[in-house]
Amino acid sequence: PLGRWLRATAASSPADPPTATYDLDGAWARVVAPIIGRGGLLGSVSLLVPRGGATPEDGMTTANGAAACAVVLAREQAAANVRREVELHVLDEILDGALRSETTLRQQAKRLGHDFEQPHVALVARLEHTAGSGPVRAQGRDEWWAILDDVIARAGAPRAGGVLWRIRQNNAEIIWPAAPEVDLMRVARVIHEDLATMVSGSSAVSTAVSVGIGTPRGGIEGIRRSHQEARQALTLGRRLTGAGHLTRFDTLGVYRLLFAAEQLPELAALHTETLGSLLDYDREHNAELVHTLDAFFAANGSPKEAAERLHVHRNTVLYRLDRIREITGFNLEDSALRLRLQLALHIHLALYTRSD
Repeated sequence: PLGRWLRATAASSPADPPTATYDLDGAWARVVAPIIGRGGLLGSVSLLVPRGGATPEDGMTTANGAAACAVVLAREQAAANVRREVELHVLDEILDGALRSETTLRQQAKRLGHDFEQPHVALVARLEHTAGSGPVRAQGRDEWWAILDDVIARAGAPRAGGVLWRIRQNNAEIIWPAAPEVDLMRVARVIHEDLATMVSGSSAVSTAVSVGIGTPRGGIEGIRRSHQEARQALTLGRRLTGAGHLTRFDTLGVYRLLFAAEQLPELAALHTETLGSLLDYDREHNAELVHTLDAFFAANGSPKEAAERLHVHRNTVLYRLDRIREITGFNLEDSALRLRLQLALHIHLALYTRSD
């Protein structure tokens, strides 16, 4: 009854809230008044009185207390909103590379308690459906990301010089202070598991949370680089293992080199010269020669194991390998050529394969 009454009072005046009396037991009762903010009900104030002994003065005292609380909470909420807007502006300038004045940005950050010269690590979490049900609806996304602040708090966010985060479409982008005593993998796991639990309980369709983690770096350029690493780890993790996993950039091995050398024209040339004819054939014939070649190398050159990986008959793999030889003229027994093919396949996966 009390909960229903409080919800029904959410549209009342914050300065003159209603009151009601509810018995607690045989000896005591509580006079209750709602604390009302701009967004609705914020809480309540209760005054304990002897059962049957509530007076009009008790009601007035309780209402005045609730009104005073509403004023204080409104001020705190307004200050928090202003701080949040400034932090978002700072974060946008750092991550989007649109710095107007680095000195001004550092000063602004220091006033908020953030020291960007200290190491920070970036985490990027992506929310997505996994059952072919289309993109996440904006309304549902807003409902889910609304508790991100609580998730970050449960992960152990420091109160002073704390965490910066923003939402970009289906991604939550988080910058976390990497103090020596902080277990960053525990932080990442808590965020991943909490978001996954929240999503699974809020959606009627199959939905997953994937997380990419950069490496700890200091300075504005370092933080931006960690953010780029986290995005790359997220993208490649989804390509390699599917949605719903946690991927660290520092575990990506050769892919780290490929990401670092992404702008080199030699990479694009190697990719085109080695796989171009196979990619054209796959596109024109709706075939899977490149996928088969990748499975063949992953199976250490075993057609039988490659067939198991692809869920096809061994003869299908042998036929596709013959087609690869015919189209390219490659000798798949040549060790130098195998190395070149595997490098081209890594380039294709890291830089040319869409994960959407």
